[in-house]
Amino acid sequence: MTARPPRRRRIVLWSIAGGLLLVLLGAGIWLGVRAVQAQAELKALAPLVDDLRDAAVDRNFATIEQIADEVGTRASRAADLTGDPVWRAAEIVPFAGPNLTAVRVVSRQLAEMSDAGVQPLLDVLGVFDGASLLDAGKVDLALIEQAQAPLQRAAGTFSTAASELDALETANVIADVREAVVMLQGAVHTAADATASARDAADLLPSLLGADGPRTILLMFQNNAELRTGGGITGSFTQFDAVDGAVSLVAQASSSDFPRLADPIIETPAADVGFFGDEVGTFVQNITMTTDFAYSADLAVAWWQQRTGVTPDAVVAIDPLVIRSVIAVTGGVPLPDGTVLTADDFVETLFVDPYRTLDERQQTELQEAVTAATFEHVLQGGISPLDWIGALTEPVQEGRLSLSLSDPTAGALVSDPVLGGSGARHAAAPGDAFAVWLNDTGGGKMGTFLTTAIQPQISVCRADGLTDVTISVTLTNTAPADAASLPDSVTGGGFFGVSPGDIGTNVSVAAPKGFLSGGVTAGAERLLTVEADDRGFPTSLVNVVLAPGQTRTVDFRFTSPTAATVEPTILHTPLIEKPAVGEVTSIPCG
Repeated sequence: MTARPPRRRRIVLWSIAGGLLLVLLGAGIWLGVRAVQAQAELKALAPLVDDLRDAAVDRNFATIEQIADEVGTRASRAADLTGDPVWRAAEIVPFAGPNLTAVRVVSRQLAEMSDAGVQPLLDVLGVFDGASLLDAGKVDLALIEQAQAPLQRAAGTFSTAASELDALETANVIADVREAVVMLQGAVHTAADATASARDAADLLPSLLGADGPRTILLMFQNNAELRTGGGITGSFTQFDAVDGAVSLVAQASSSDFPRLADPIIETPAADVGFFGDEVGTFVQNITMTTDFAYSADLAVAWWQQRTGVTPDAVVAIDPLVIRSVIAVTGGVPLPDGTVLTADDFVETLFVDPYRTLDERQQTELQEAVTAATFEHVLQGGISPLDWIGALTEPVQEGRLSLSLSDPTAGALVSDPVLGGSGARHAAAPGDAFAVWLNDTGGGKMGTFLTTAIQPQISVCRADGLTDVTISVTLTNTAPADAASLPDSVTGGGFFGVSPGDIGTNVSVAAPKGFLSGGVTAGAERLLTVEADDRGFPTSLVNVVLAPGQTRTVDFRFTSPTAATVEPTILHTPLIEKPAVGEVTSIPCG
């Protein structure tokens, strides 16, 4: 029989146990009180978000600053309540721990973003408010340079916050906390992307516009009515020269000014040969057919050198919606014939109607006249930096503006992949990003009649736990039944193997690195595909031809490399008519 410990020892043990129990009980009460207080502070922030958004739309800077101060105060209180040693120690406790960690990280990052993220942006707003970026045909580089330091600070803060929030494990937290974390992650990533773009623009623009010496900029206009991976055919080119912020239009050229070549103007990368042969490098309109905009820029430089002997320092590609967004804030552009070009009719006037009513020479004359008039109109000034930011933010985020610099030193200033073209956007996209790229095969301008829808689906039914992903792409030809009667410049005239009135499109889907392709189907029909590795992304391509009024859905199938959770996101070729992108749905097993 085991002897009982002496009475005095039992009393000591019970005293210790009782003391520990009181400590744990006290800590639990302490945590509970602090958690309730922290929750109250965080909940009070929710209605302020809508108020802040409304104030930003109205440009009510006094209200923005007032709300930002309140957000900072409440977030700091929540951070103080969740940052003591007792709270941190409790984060190792099963179930409760992950929830406590999430609340602490959210509180701390909200406080950091308010102090070191929002406040620097308010400083920038103060610099830009009431100022004009352009004056007498010259860009105010000093104004841009004033914004560099606060934008650097804000971009770094939001980037750190995005990383901290992404690192949170939310699998074992309660639903309310998980939803709050996911919502905040999305908002912070949006803020991080926007501030990174603004920072890069402020760092880059002075050098690009000649602060360090003369610069030559080649601007390529893409026409999405005839699709290419990066947006559309490169149909016209304009050379600008810049010295100390003064910009002048030097030369213009149409794609018809460049010859078709038997051999590529520069070597074609193997990844592009696999999909397009040598077409990327033999015809100037195919410059943005590749996903690699650095290669697109090399092509543009080579074509421009061949025609003019000039080597551009920078290559910029834009599409019609970029110009439309600019005109929306500058106001209508007076044209030589007395008409006024507005944002509402810009795309139709310049990139649709001319192909129906004008011959090739007249199209070129119109486009060059509009380009010159738009340039002169923009240089008149009077537009604030905030208006420019508002005009360009959405087109930039949609991949409608791409930039490449020949100077490695200047190029190092651009860290924002959203400016790097299709492939760069894909490589930097968060989560499991699938990219849908479209290339017209008819040689006309039928893209204005093309509508698209993209639906990602997942299925986790395999014995090995891997995830099957299906990306369904639905294309519709909305052209009228008599579309074949439209001019050859619209239909392509059947010269490229697509009957007049039909729309031919090479549809490719690039999966995240490591995924395996499972082929492409249309209903029960398995389609003939081109399978290739496009700079690390496994990619499947099929050709789809649609008669007027016809719709077809093609399903691209891929399998994940591991049993980890797959959360597909979608990128796509910038289109005139934005595609409908559905939420991810699950395919039931069996």
